Amino acid sequence: MRIVATAEERKRLATKIEWYDKYRNFEVPDRRTHPRSSADSPFSFSTILLADGAVRSCLVIDFSASGAAVSADIVPEIGTVLAVGKVIGRVNRHLPGGFAVGFVDAHELQAVERLVFSK
Repeated sequence: MRIVATAEERKRLATKIEWYDKYRNFEVPDRRTHPRSSADSPFSFSTILLADGAVRSCLVIDFSASGAAVSADIVPEIGTVLAVGKVIGRVNRHLPGGFAVGFVDAHELQAVERLVFSK
């Protein structure tokens, strides 16, 4: 297997793999209300729509019925309202290599996946 990615994309993927390895080995507690899921593709790209209308590409690290972890070339302030794909949320914390977005409304997991990754 060969990964074709920029240095930044490789860094983001390495961060995701490192976190998953710790999670799988129970080194990181899971305090989430809704179970997390990952998209089928290891490079799960979507868009972020900011309040001023700016659109940015992002990598969705994982998502649930109530939020998503994303990595992008920006790190909005905590409390910033934005949309990941077509789901509106608010930045609720910063992560190494990204940030977490809590959705305004919880959705069924399949609906979130469709709305976050729809074009």
